[in-house]
Amino acid sequence: MKKIGLLMGSDSDLPVMQKALDIFKEFGVPYEAVLASAHRTPAAVKEFAETAEERGNRVPHCRCGNGGSFSRCCRVLYDAARHRSSS
Repeated sequence: MKKIGLLMGSDSDLPVMQKALDIFKEFGVPYEAVLASAHRTPAAVKEFAETAEERGNRVPHCRCGNGGSFSRCCRVLYDAARHRSSS
């Protein structure tokens, strides 16, 4: 099943992302929400991004505070994994 993959870098991101989760629930949009820190649990972040497509995530979204580097890093890992699987 296709779903949205939502990765938060800290539990302090949850109040902002809760609005998105509420909308997903309201409209029946399947999603996966994970909390993993690039600093404290980098292996979990890497695994989330690299295995997102295997788990059905077609729209990976990463959020960590106000910075964009976390999202870009996750996107690069996701795209690299997709490229390897299609080769």
